[in-house]
Amino acid sequence: MAKAGRFAAIGACVYSYRIHDGNGSMNMTPAKLKARLSGMRMVMDIASRAGYWRMYDSMSRRAWQTVSRYKLGFFTKVRAFGLIRTLWEMIDFESHAAKRGGIWKRAQGFAIKVLLRFSSAVFRMFSLNRHRVLMQTFQGEYCCNPKYVTEAISSIDGPEIVWALSRRADETDIPIGARVVRMGTLKYFFTAATAKVWFENGLDMVRSKCIRKRRGQVYMQPLHGSLGLKRQGLAGAEVREKADAITDFCISNSAFEDEVYRTSYWPTTEILRYGHPRNDVFFMSPEEKARIAARVRRMLGVCSATRLALYAPTFRPDGDTSCLDLDPVMLKAALERKFGGEWTVLFRLHKRDAARHRAPSGSWVDASGYPDMQELMVACEAGITDYSSWICDYVLGDGYGFIYARDIEKYAENPGFYYPLETTPFPVARSNEELAAAIKTFDTAEYVKRKAAFVKSKGCVDDGHASERCARKIMEVAG
Repeated sequence: MAKAGRFAAIGACVYSYRIHDGNGSMNMTPAKLKARLSGMRMVMDIASRAGYWRMYDSMSRRAWQTVSRYKLGFFTKVRAFGLIRTLWEMIDFESHAAKRGGIWKRAQGFAIKVLLRFSSAVFRMFSLNRHRVLMQTFQGEYCCNPKYVTEAISSIDGPEIVWALSRRADETDIPIGARVVRMGTLKYFFTAATAKVWFENGLDMVRSKCIRKRRGQVYMQPLHGSLGLKRQGLAGAEVREKADAITDFCISNSAFEDEVYRTSYWPTTEILRYGHPRNDVFFMSPEEKARIAARVRRMLGVCSATRLALYAPTFRPDGDTSCLDLDPVMLKAALERKFGGEWTVLFRLHKRDAARHRAPSGSWVDASGYPDMQELMVACEAGITDYSSWICDYVLGDGYGFIYARDIEKYAENPGFYYPLETTPFPVARSNEELAAAIKTFDTAEYVKRKAAFVKSKGCVDDGHASERCARKIMEVAG
């Protein structure tokens, strides 16, 4: 049935047993119970690979019901089978762990994963909380689209919000009334198993071996890019298929992003062109933007008298950071000559690079630990990147954008671009000297016109109300 292009089914029961005392099917033995559980496990395996989560849930419930029918004395005869079956499955899934660390570390990690998988299965027996929403980001921090939707929901009498944060993330900004769980804990897996709505800006839910979507749960995917430069959908076929199978709604901000969704992970998922909640910040009042800028300066210890520029490059698939050699002294001097005033340069490593490297020393302020990229963009009057999608959000603000990229040909091969960098509003430089020259000859009026044309050509619908639209949709599906 999973391989068939189409099949039909009828709802009527047309096959029945004539039950009597001598009926062989009534006499359950340990061997028969083992066979029955094994068959259910096989159906669940097929269902999980094909994304048939309703079937998966049905088999899971039936397995527990089957076992619960028998007395403890009978079950002790077969419980070893269940233990061995679980361990064998874990070995199959986690065989790659042999390449990590020493034997005791691998054993500890293996034992924890067995416990989590078992606990996740148990948690699925609990009823869904139809008023609970789980928010999380791939950064593991309070930021991006889920943050701004949370604030929209918190301003009204909405559903219960639970935020999943990494173990080191700061939770002081989480709105009052929202709960926090730490990723990888039993509370986290219980919340994932019982929340009505998942709202996530990455693919952690898709890739997780311990989390399975249940019948009745709703998975909403806003991603963390919009009019971005670099190609998406580079994960394996299994991840792409599962993402499309379990996602109920993708949140888009443009006709361009609709196509990104369709050609990456979600060819059939329903797309809601609401705009991106995180971009609502660019449509705030001047007073609200000033408060955000003051907060950024206070958190980073930057003098209020200086003007701010942000350098935030993306990561390389091979982990190479040698090309991140922007000269902050030359950049600062070029900005001061062109736009006047005294400038401070902020440097922010991509989350993946920040986990492996320290920000290189130089005449700049390290902003790698600041969680909210949108707030940094609001606070900075100039932005420089290579291929990161944030620069395409930046066109909705008031700042000046530049591209500094030494390895364009290499990055064009892997992962590749959706369109040539020269078609963006941003001047493109391949060296520090070229960047300084681009700033010197920068035409503000022409840049504003090119920004407007760029946004129009992508079919962008951001208008400052995306958070409200997402909040209303969440409340609708959460009842």
